[in-house]
Amino acid sequence: MSFLKHEVVKLGSGLTLIKVPMKLKSVTILNLVRAGSRDENEDQYGGAHFLEHFVFKGTKKYPKVNQIARVMDGVGGKYNAFTGQDYTGFWVKVPSEHLETGLEVVGQIVGEPLLPEKELVKEKGAIIEELKMYEDNHPVKSMEELEKMVFKSSPLGRPIIGFEESIRKMRVADLKAFRGRWYTTDNMAVVVVGDWSSGKNLQKLIEENFGSIKKKKQEKKREGYGTEFKQEKPLVVVTNKETEQVHLSLGMLG
Repeated sequence: MSFLKHEVVKLGSGLTLIKVPMKLKSVTILNLVRAGSRDENEDQYGGAHFLEHFVFKGTKKYPKVNQIARVMDGVGGKYNAFTGQDYTGFWVKVPSEHLETGLEVVGQIVGEPLLPEKELVKEKGAIIEELKMYEDNHPVKSMEELEKMVFKSSPLGRPIIGFEESIRKMRVADLKAFRGRWYTTDNMAVVVVGDWSSGKNLQKLIEENFGSIKKKKQEKKREGYGTEFKQEKPLVVVTNKETEQVHLSLGMLG
């Protein structure tokens, strides 16, 4: 099908560019980093997700906390980010004529975040409130307890958001260490989907806006890969809460 056509280009910096042309009036730019919650050190649980939040607290070009939001609102765009066990993603969607602004914003978030110390305590509070929200979201909590039980010997058994204790202990130095290890061009892909014909050479724009990202390759040992999961008998976990509903998650290795 024509809408699935794409082109993969390896740039000189080591960054992978994936181009998906579509006849739209908008363009979406997604930066994916091959690192998630399973790649955290023992004293940094929740760090991948914390960093995903914290890069929006100011960048070299947009140093004020709410500046990126204002820029995106000004061009009729939207943006967000997400963290998984294996990856972290940052994306914007803008009208095609604002391609260069979209690329600049994503490049700033990923390549030149300030990670300001003065915002750390405030962000800890926001993430702890998010954690409590998930604790009260019983379908989500049910699945989380299932994963914790099945993958208890692996980083896959940890909640992506981390734990309240680890969030409270998080330091800017921890976030910088995680970013320094994983946020390199050889460990990233930039995906551009839509109509980018309004801009100049796309590859040149990518190189300009993502040029600050560290290029040096280094050994990146990912934890928990190759783990063999065995189960000799049925496993059950019950979490009691004062609600009028029961949420059941049933799973199996496979």
